[in-house]
Amino acid sequence: FALVNAAVWVLVRGRNDAAVHWLGVGAALAAVAVAIGFDGYWSVVMWSAEAAAVMVIGVRTGRFWFRAGGLALFAIATGVWVQSVAPEREGPFMLLLYARALAGVCIIGLLYVAAAAQKRAGGSGGNAPYERAVVLLSAHALTVVWLTLEITSFWEARAPGRIGADFGREVTLSSVWAIYAASLIAVGMRRHYAPIRYFAIVLFALTLVKVLVVDTQELDGISRVLAYLVVGALMLGVSFLYWRVKDAVEGSAREADAGADA
Repeated sequence: FALVNAAVWVLVRGRNDAAVHWLGVGAALAAVAVAIGFDGYWSVVMWSAEAAAVMVIGVRTGRFWFRAGGLALFAIATGVWVQSVAPEREGPFMLLLYARALAGVCIIGLLYVAAAAQKRAGGSGGNAPYERAVVLLSAHALTVVWLTLEITSFWEARAPGRIGADFGREVTLSSVWAIYAASLIAVGMRRHYAPIRYFAIVLFALTLVKVLVVDTQELDGISRVLAYLVVGALMLGVSFLYWRVKDAVEGSAREADAGADA
């Protein structure tokens, strides 16, 4: 039925602006077909691929409800993916090289594909800038979730029940979050894109709270004091990096404007 509706759209799309509704019905039927014919991570991959295709069509046709439907499909695929949190236990655990990790990479990659289509379209077809910001921030948030799940699975598989394993896992999570946040701050500054920069600042703030509230609870005495000193130094370092990059970017922008005026 989905293919029939898509075929009707191909036949009548040049005659009537409302013909895109046939394609919308076909996309809805295709989503139902995926739910019927696939399960587990295959349904995640199929729904993500359809979501990206629907969003690209929505960008090209200027249909907001197509873009919103694609984002809803991404949300459904992400929900199914997050619920399937246990990696396969058949054979040795392979970090990143198993179904859950690859399905997460698929969702994140296709979100970037949708964001790239929105960037190329600009503000045409009613494609508001905030829509691309929502898609990009969803991709970055999902990347953080993906990293968290992979690190947690690694420690659970390699060091189950070992003394200090929980502390090692939390420290690894905090380190990866901090590195990712710092990278996003630099990218947001270089590209003059505030949503990414603000997301990175929030992520970095959450990382610091986690370090102070969770990671240091297993430390005592001088070790806890040293941990607080390291956190303070990290905050100063990131603050210095932020303003250093900001000054460099603003200086480059001023030089470009002066050259254009000349």
